[in-house]
Amino acid sequence: MVVQDCNLRCSYCYAGDGKYHKSGIMDIATAKQSVDFLIENSKRDNLGICFFGGEPLLNFKLIKEVVEYCHEKEKEIGKKFAFSMTSNGTLLNDEIEAFIIENHIKLQISIDGDKETHELNRYYSGKVGSHDTVLKKTKNLREKGLLDARGTVTTSKLDLIHTYDYLRSIGFDKIALSPAFNLLEVEEYAILADAFIEFYLEFEKCIKEKRYAEVKKNTMFMKQLNDIHNSQVRTKACGAGNSLYAIGINGDIYPCQRFVGSSEAVLGNTFHGDNIQDEIIKNATVDNFKECSKCWIRNLCVGGCIHDNFSLSGDINSPYRPQCEHRKKIVTEAIKIYLRLNDEELHELFES
Repeated sequence: MVVQDCNLRCSYCYAGDGKYHKSGIMDIATAKQSVDFLIENSKRDNLGICFFGGEPLLNFKLIKEVVEYCHEKEKEIGKKFAFSMTSNGTLLNDEIEAFIIENHIKLQISIDGDKETHELNRYYSGKVGSHDTVLKKTKNLREKGLLDARGTVTTSKLDLIHTYDYLRSIGFDKIALSPAFNLLEVEEYAILADAFIEFYLEFEKCIKEKRYAEVKKNTMFMKQLNDIHNSQVRTKACGAGNSLYAIGINGDIYPCQRFVGSSEAVLGNTFHGDNIQDEIIKNATVDNFKECSKCWIRNLCVGGCIHDNFSLSGDINSPYRPQCEHRKKIVTEAIKIYLRLNDEELHELFES
């Protein structure tokens, strides 16, 4: 649920025409309709709502109303809601902190590393850096171990071990480092792959030193190993358009939050949700990706992120070739790491 645009100027978010995305705000009627849409279209007893922006805390009043509405619905329908949020952290205050804790909202903060790294791409108007503000505003929740971090990676700063260690040192519980593929030149994909391989090898050292709890905090590394350990035939890389939808500020339905704002990807609208045009998503399986038909990592990569395909190649069903080579390079090293695990390490990582 995208509730409000952002209060920072991040180079990641520039539109293709060089302009920032148009700002907007979701109203309570649309928010409630979105909750009703979720209830009506999910057969699960446990439902999840994630608040996105831009910056969702710019519309904190709406978030409070949505959570209250969901709690009312819980009593009516006997289902449970879980809440999460992705925020840049600059608007946190005592009231918001108390609300997050009281309602068990899982909060992920967008922070790219130390001051120099973070402020390369995240700043207020006038290029005033935001790093110190983020640290000040998140201090209490970090000290309570209640915050995860999501760092966006570019080739400007490729010391991923330093970035990860820094974010751990200031109290983030779990850390995901995600490449900004839309900012990469073709030749930079291989450079970025090498950086992630070095990062993975550092965590192999942690395994050999029996620092299993620390390794499990690295969500990206563990997902890669889990996909290998629990190998199976897979057809979709994620739940986009299947187990999740994203709702824009006017009720438009998208496959996931990354598609919000792309008119070509609108699947329908919550106010007439019985007419969801999701054929494009139903067909977005790796079996329909010609480039993947003979690829040896198809069950690990599953054609990659469909939004990356959409934005880089112009077609959900067509992976971008440089990104394919990037994935193959990383997966090759991850398989080697997995094959070097002994029985104790396998047990500790996947069964304990």
